[in-house]
Amino acid sequence: MAESGSKVLSPCVSLCCLDDDDVCMGCLRHVDEITSWHGMTDDERRELLAKLEKRRELVGPLKFPR
Repeated sequence: MAESGSKVLSPCVSLCCLDDDDVCMGCLRHVDEITSWHGMTDDERRELLAKLEKRRELVGPLKFPR
């Protein structure tokens, strides 16, 4: 979903569940990154999205129990 006034889409996948390190198992953002998203510039958001891509490569695809 697009943030108002921003052209950068949130990485949220609506599977919000924090692990023991306060990292969302859905989007791989740390809770601090989630709460600061609204105050970030588009450039900062793009930087975070690049970091999240690298995290996803390390973690692999989402695997939630059914």
